[in-house]
Amino acid sequence: MRKIRLLAIVFVLLILIGGFLYLYSRINSTAILGTSTSKNANKNDLDSLKEKAGQDAQYSVDRNTGKITFLSRKTEALPFRLEKMAKSDPSAAAGQFMKEYGEYFGLENSDKELKLLEKKKDNMGMNHVLYNQVYRDVPVFGAQALVHVKKDLSVSSANGKFVPDISLDTDPNLSQKDAEGKAGEFWKKQFDGAEYEVKKTILYVFNKSLAENKKDEKNYLTWQVELLNKNQKKHEFYFINAENGELIFQITGIKNAIHRHVYDCSTGICYLDYLYLGYYGMGRSEGQAVRGANPIYGGTDVDDLYDVTSSMHDYLSSKFSRNGGNNLGGIGDGVYSATANTDSFSYIDTMYWTDCPNAFFSGYDINFCKGLVVTDVVGHEYGHGIVSFSVPGDLTYYGQSGALNEGFADMFGEALENYRDGNNDWLAGADVNVGGLVGPLRNLQDPTVLSDPDRFFSPNYYCGSSDYAGVHTNSTVMGHAAYLMAMGGTFNGCAISGIGKDKEERIFYRALTTYFTSNMDFNGAYNAFNQACNDLYGSGSSECLETKKALQSVEMDQGGLCSGEARVQPCSPTPPEVSGVTDGATYNTSVTITFNKGEATLNGASFSSGSVVSEEGSYTLTVTDTINSISTTVNFSISKFSTNTPTLPRSVSKKAKRTINATFHERTISTKKKWVTARLGGRRVKVTKIRTSGGNFSIWINFSYRKWPIGNYTLAVSHKRKVGKSWQKGSLVKENALSIN
Repeated sequence: MRKIRLLAIVFVLLILIGGFLYLYSRINSTAILGTSTSKNANKNDLDSLKEKAGQDAQYSVDRNTGKITFLSRKTEALPFRLEKMAKSDPSAAAGQFMKEYGEYFGLENSDKELKLLEKKKDNMGMNHVLYNQVYRDVPVFGAQALVHVKKDLSVSSANGKFVPDISLDTDPNLSQKDAEGKAGEFWKKQFDGAEYEVKKTILYVFNKSLAENKKDEKNYLTWQVELLNKNQKKHEFYFINAENGELIFQITGIKNAIHRHVYDCSTGICYLDYLYLGYYGMGRSEGQAVRGANPIYGGTDVDDLYDVTSSMHDYLSSKFSRNGGNNLGGIGDGVYSATANTDSFSYIDTMYWTDCPNAFFSGYDINFCKGLVVTDVVGHEYGHGIVSFSVPGDLTYYGQSGALNEGFADMFGEALENYRDGNNDWLAGADVNVGGLVGPLRNLQDPTVLSDPDRFFSPNYYCGSSDYAGVHTNSTVMGHAAYLMAMGGTFNGCAISGIGKDKEERIFYRALTTYFTSNMDFNGAYNAFNQACNDLYGSGSSECLETKKALQSVEMDQGGLCSGEARVQPCSPTPPEVSGVTDGATYNTSVTITFNKGEATLNGASFSSGSVVSEEGSYTLTVTDTINSISTTVNFSISKFSTNTPTLPRSVSKKAKRTINATFHERTISTKKKWVTARLGGRRVKVTKIRTSGGNFSIWINFSYRKWPIGNYTLAVSHKRKVGKSWQKGSLVKENALSIN
C-alpha cells in the first residue's frame, strides 16, 4: 500500500513538472523579444546547393547567419522547375524559384514568409522581382531579396538577406498611438522641445544585424515611427519596442554631405550664434530671370543652384533616360513636395538655426548653407535623392549601407562635375571654403590623405557608432573603388586598367537601380557591381575583369577591419593551387580535383572546382587566375586497367601459350568464372581465375597466341551477376591491352 502511494505521488509530481515546462515554453514562445537560433551553413548545405544549382554556382554566404545572400552561375541560368502557370509571368517564375532556393537564403516557407513588393522591367528586358520577408504577416525591417528574371523567364541571379528562425509574438502590447507618443518624447529630448508631425508609423520585426552588419540573435517587435519638422529640416525614424516602449534603434532621414567633428564648447572658449531672420521667400523659380547677388551675403548661390540642378536633370536624362531623381520629374516625395518639383534651399543659415556650414537631402528637397552651392556638393545631395528613389525603402542610413549611400552620393557629385566641366578631380567638395570649412572634404583618388580608409581593412576604417557608424568616413572605400575602376592604377597588389568614367558610371547606376536592397552591405555591393557589369558588357569581358580587380583591391569581397577575420591579400601573384592530382601522375581510380581560385579548363572544356574525373584517358588541366593572368597547368592520366604482360614476341610455336593477369580498378564484376567471358583481339580466351582485393578485380586469362599477327590487341570482358532476383550485366573494354611485336 505504501509503495502504491509513493508511485501516485511521483506520478502527480511528473504531471506538475510537465505542466510547468509547457507553460514556460508557451511564455517564451510569445515573448515580444525573440532569439534567432540559426547555425552557420555547413558543408552539407553548400553541397546540396551545388547539386541543385550546378557545380559552377557562384554564391556568397552571410558571416552572421551562414545563409547565402547572392546566387548565380557563371554562364548559364539557375535551374528550377518552371510551372505551366508561370511561363508567361516573371513574378510567378520568381516565386517558384524562391520556393526551391528559399531555404538556402534562410527561409522555411517562402509562400508564408515572402511578400511581393514590386516588379520592374529594365531597358534590357529583364524583370527584377522584389520581396520583403514577413513573419506572421508583419514585415521584417530591411529583409529583402531580388530575383532577376530574363526575357525567357530563366533566372540569372538572386540576391538578398533575411532573418532566419524568427520566433516572437506579433501582437503589440504598446498601441500605435502610445508608440508615437514615446517617439515624440525622444524627439523632444533630442531637439530641445522642437515641434514635430508623425509622417508614418509601421509595425516591424526588427533585428539590429541588418543595420549594423554584426551578429545579433535578438528579434524585436517594434513600431517604426517617422517624425518630421519640415520647416526646421529635421527628419528621424525611431524604432520603439512594442512591448515596453524602449527605444531600440534610430535612423536619421537627413543625409549630410559633410562629416564633422563636434566639440564641447561649454568651457566658454567658443559660443553658438542663434540667427533667425524669419520668412524665407522664393529665390528663383522655373523660367524666372537671374536673381543676382544675395543682398545679405553677396553670393550667387540662388542662381548657381538653379543652374546646377538643371545640369543634373540633363545628365540623368541623357545618360540614363531618367526623368529627375525620382524618375517622375523631380525629387519630390509627393507628400511634402510635388513629385515634379525640384525644391532646393540656399542660405538656410538665415531661415533658422542649423549646423552650418552644411548641406543635406531631407527626403524631398536639398538644402545648403551659404557657400556650399558648388557643383559636386549639389550633385552629392541630389545623388542622395537618386539613391532614395532607386532602392525600395531607401538605402538604410547606418553602417555599411549608409556608407554605400554616401559613396553613391560622392559618385554622383563627381559625375555631375565631369558632365558640367568636362572633367572631375575626384575630390569631394574641393571648392568649399566657408565658415572655417575648407575643402576637399574627401579624396577618392587617395582617401588616406584626409585620414579616410582606402580599403576595407584600412586602419582608418571606423568601427564605432558615431556618425551613424561611420557613414561618411567609410564611404571612401566604395569611392576609391569607383576611382580605380574608372581611372586604373596599381593599388594593394592589384594592377588595374581603367575602363573610363562613362562605363564606371553605368555599372554603378545599374547596380544601384537593379540589384540593391535596403540593407546592402559591402559584400553584397561587390556582387551587385560585378553582376551589373556582366549584364552590360558580358562575363569575362575586359571591363568586368578590371571592375572585379578594382573591387577586390579595396577588399569589398572580404570581412573588413571590424569583422575580426583575417585579411587575404587581393590580386595575389601566387598561382592557383590545385589539389587532387599531381603533374605527370597516372591514376587507376577516379580523382576529385579542387583549386583555390581562378577559372579552369580540362582538355579545353570548362571545369569547376570539386568536380570528379573518372574516365580513362590523358588530361591537361589549366587553372588561370584571370585577375593576375597567372596559370597553373597539370598533366595527368587515368588508367583503370593494367596487365602483367603488356608485350609478347610473335611466335609460330605450338608452345606459344600464356596466362596473364588483367586488373580492373574500381570495377564491380562477378566473382564466378562461369558468368565472365573474355575476348582478346576478338578471339575467345579462357578465364582461369578471378580474385578481388581492395576494390580491384583481377582476372587471369589463358590463351594461345601462335601465329598472331604483330600489332595491338583489345581486351573485352563481359560479365553478369545476380542481385536479388535480377541480373546486372556489364562490359569492360581496354584498347592496347596487349602488344605482339
